[in-house]
Amino acid sequence: MLKIKTIIFKFTIILLSLCFLSTVSGCTAQKVNTDQIKFGLGQEPSTLDPNMMSDGYSFQVAANIFEGLLNITDDLTIEPLLAKDWKISDDGLIYTFYLEENVYFHNGEHFTASDVKFSFDRSIEGGYNSTGRSVIDYTTVINNFTVEVHLKYPYAPALELFASQYMRIVSEKAVEDCGNSFKYEPIDAGTGPYIYVSWISGDRIILKANDNYWRGKPQVSKIVFKFYNDSNTRAIAVEGGEIQYASVSAASYQTLVKAEGINVAVVPSMITNYLAFNCSVAPFDNAYVRQAVAYCFDNNNALLAGTGNEKSGTVTNQFIVQGSEFYCDELNDYAKDVEKAKALLTKAGYPEGFQTQIYTSNANTLKNIATFLQDALKEIGIEAEIVVLEQAALNETIRAGGCPVFLYNFNGFASDPDFCFYTQYYTDQTLNYAKCDNKELNSLLADARATIDTDQRKIIYDAVSKIVNEECYYIPLYNMNFLYGYDERLTGSFSSFSRIYAYDFRWNIEE
Repeated sequence: MLKIKTIIFKFTIILLSLCFLSTVSGCTAQKVNTDQIKFGLGQEPSTLDPNMMSDGYSFQVAANIFEGLLNITDDLTIEPLLAKDWKISDDGLIYTFYLEENVYFHNGEHFTASDVKFSFDRSIEGGYNSTGRSVIDYTTVINNFTVEVHLKYPYAPALELFASQYMRIVSEKAVEDCGNSFKYEPIDAGTGPYIYVSWISGDRIILKANDNYWRGKPQVSKIVFKFYNDSNTRAIAVEGGEIQYASVSAASYQTLVKAEGINVAVVPSMITNYLAFNCSVAPFDNAYVRQAVAYCFDNNNALLAGTGNEKSGTVTNQFIVQGSEFYCDELNDYAKDVEKAKALLTKAGYPEGFQTQIYTSNANTLKNIATFLQDALKEIGIEAEIVVLEQAALNETIRAGGCPVFLYNFNGFASDPDFCFYTQYYTDQTLNYAKCDNKELNSLLADARATIDTDQRKIIYDAVSKIVNEECYYIPLYNMNFLYGYDERLTGSFSSFSRIYAYDFRWNIEE
């Protein structure tokens, strides 16, 4: 077991509470079906295929269906999961995993090393696992319960990669049986505590307990993920007992603090909301234009515009979180300076400004930020139309290069800087949504991921941080805080990254 060295403020909150049924009003008087839990999601997931996930809502659901060889706990510790043990060769190139021998997929097929090879080959050959694709050379089956993963070069955060959502193990037979429908209906494909049942588009996803789960039968028989784009609607649903758990807005949080029968929690997250550009096309192929946009607003005001409360996040100027050994203290914060912004536009050849579009999902927070940015851009002569898309449509439009300016978020599923820098900034990587193409940056990123020494990596990543801060391909706005409201009779865990692990939840009710 390896303890990850990083982020001080990341932590897990386990809240235990007991609620006696009585005649008082509110949630405490409501009867509840203890055979199920209904979770509220802020958006409908875009897919349930581990290879194709890039949004947090997909991760939240899929974490209950699929498992990896390793797991990253809520306090960022690496622990065994489908692999009960492992060893690393002296040269750091071969990772040998010894697998659990009594694990079965939801279709009844025995989990073996061949499924690991199939899953890893599938993951690195396609989809969004750009890190795995660039680091893993090949996978070899030694016997039914031993597998070797060969790397192209020593890679410091390899164990975090193997624990990531992109390296989940799927059943080869189930994937073949599902065919093209696997993206939305991964029937019987996982080893996790819950089994996919149905997806009603625009409404909910339903999972049922895996009674033969290798770590023990789940406490709750049925899990429902309901979709609510509006955070106020989610909060009302929690208070009224329609759902039992959801992330909520700061305003709704303040209401739920006073609500009877409801508990609340605040958890700093590893998710960064950001503004970004398609840097491959004019006018945003010009760094002066991107810098001008950065100077036309303050991040704290963007946070307040989006959420209405500073409790909802911590403003930032980088994707590396404070407390990490790789955090860089020497970056420009781009405090609002309208005159400097106008001067940069003139230097770029746009003294009268121009017209553009800001793309966003239909999540309230990002729509609010888009409106705020629209007004800020107008101050420096840029007229921006707001385009609102469903999450899945936004994902595809961004990947196709169809968004000149867009609001999105990065889910830091692990703490190492390679996961945010290489995937987002290296030329042609799948998550390089800003279409960055910087040879100096590419060289530094390649050197950093092939370097094991932490001090040397720090030097390289400081140089990377300074380049991306100056170039403004992405403008990090703030690290989100998760604000939760939930039925006080629930016991569960709260993750600092985008995951709901229903196996940890149960009802705590005395008859």
